[in-house]
Amino acid sequence: MNTFKKIGLTALATSMVASSAAYSADAVVSGSFGYTYAVEGGNTTDTKGIGMRNKLNFNFSGEMDNGWSVSANTALLPGNFATSSQSLQMTMGGAGKIVVGNGWGGLGAGFDAVTPTAYEEAHDGFATASTLDSLGTLMDNGAINWYSPAADVGSGMTVSAEFGFAPRANDTYVADGGTAGVSSSYTSGKEAAIRISGNGLKAGVYASEVERETGSTVDKDPLDASWFANYTMGSVSFGYQKGYVDRGAASAAATATTSAKTLAANAGIFEAEQMSIAFNINDNMTISYTDQEDVYDGQSATIADSTMDTTSFNLAYTVGSMSIALVSSEQDNPGWDTNAGDTTRKELSVRLAF
Repeated sequence: MNTFKKIGLTALATSMVASSAAYSADAVVSGSFGYTYAVEGGNTTDTKGIGMRNKLNFNFSGEMDNGWSVSANTALLPGNFATSSQSLQMTMGGAGKIVVGNGWGGLGAGFDAVTPTAYEEAHDGFATASTLDSLGTLMDNGAINWYSPAADVGSGMTVSAEFGFAPRANDTYVADGGTAGVSSSYTSGKEAAIRISGNGLKAGVYASEVERETGSTVDKDPLDASWFANYTMGSVSFGYQKGYVDRGAASAAATATTSAKTLAANAGIFEAEQMSIAFNINDNMTISYTDQEDVYDGQSATIADSTMDTTSFNLAYTVGSMSIALVSSEQDNPGWDTNAGDTTRKELSVRLAF
């Protein structure tokens, strides 16, 4: 992405620096402008429209006297430019880096459907939040995260670790000087990940656990987990990922297969499997195909599992700072509802990055 504007500015020292002096920092504004034309249809829907997709990111960075570096980011949502996320990062050389933020996704965002695609994730644009889309979402706001440096383990391979902690893991956006408030369900949460990279392979494993509030409507501690492996050989990339989410919701009975479900509210286990392949036709064009099977298991001997299956074909073409993408996706049993039929979605995206 090209730098749009870079200026020098004075950034007042934060609470991390025990000084009232001012420090020099750099500011970079980046983003993209574009539009989409989308058509969605199914048993009960037939919608279409042209939408704007403008995004802005403000990034600030500088160095401290001890050689460490600090950076901050604020991202604005497409359309109304409301704050989407904000984070503050401190890089401590050989001691790794610490990131604190709201809305930026935490460690779980790094495992959100990470098999290779030319443009979008398979479930993007559909109404139901999938299992892979929901990994670690209770840790999305008000958490502190530590990332280790990559360690060389020989044969061209490196290993790194990540850890996160949220004092109140209820996914509440916390303002300056504020608190997450009282939760009727959750107390603190913790998450961890390990990544391996080298020789064309990228792989990782992730898990998070949130402590439940005593006497809450949550039956047990919510647990999210995932692992993936992507391999690139020349112009072809392959990927496989498994995801598991159990929100620990209490319920007298599992939800019937013919009823719509939401991952946050329904009792039972949600488990996803995703495979994809991406191919670089040339330096400018990439195509990909993704298949995602998302299974709802109500943990009931009398109610069968239900599967939400999503397939997606992507084509992306880039020329200079402009990208054009085509998406054709289909989802069977949206909402894990076997009476819901299928939904198709087609999108044309034109975007100019700066």
